[in-house]
Amino acid sequence: RQHRLAYYPHGQPAQEPECAADDPYLAEIRYFVDCLDGGQKPAIASLAEAREVLEIVQGVRRSLESGESTKL
Repeated sequence: RQHRLAYYPHGQPAQEPECAADDPYLAEIRYFVDCLDGGQKPAIASLAEAREVLEIVQGVRRSLESGESTKL
């Protein structure tokens, strides 16, 4: 089943972003929604891996803001 990608800016009606059919972010979103629909855990990236990436990104942000190294 094909899902529609839409967003709701400031309570306005749904709008569909323009993106190419082969856009990697669109493919990622579709994969995630398909996992939800099928009741399956994502096999490509686990929640633990996603958390690790977020911790790294937050460490980079802290380092950029402070101008100092950040231990992860």
